[in-house]
Amino acid sequence: MEKITIHSFIKTTILLLMFLSATSCSSINMVAIENNTKEAIIFQGEFEHQPHAPYNIVFELKPGENNLWQYELGPLEENKLDKGLKQITLKNERGCTIVLERGAIEKITKKEGPWIININKDVMACK
Repeated sequence: MEKITIHSFIKTTILLLMFLSATSCSSINMVAIENNTKEAIIFQGEFEHQPHAPYNIVFELKPGENNLWQYELGPLEENKLDKGLKQITLKNERGCTIVLERGAIEKITKKEGPWIININKDVMACK
């Protein structure tokens, strides 16, 4: 009877240590939005993180400015752009509004330390 208890204790301890090591290694990543146009831009990012409902962040970026947000990346996840980011809406001073879905956002994003989303005149080209 005593051996079964010790075996159960060791098994439980090993499982607990594996769980703690897997969950304690998450990392914080950053995303920067850079306004490389000659006009101020209103940025609206739409996010969806479970179990929460979608939420938005909104801020203004003057020419040459940038802004950041951070997100947590789990230990078993690939180092990718914030998976909760679903779309961004950009509006400039002339009233031009551009909506970019996830795939289009990834095309204008690069990894240089933080992820950098580059908003330039090509991105803000209204037709």
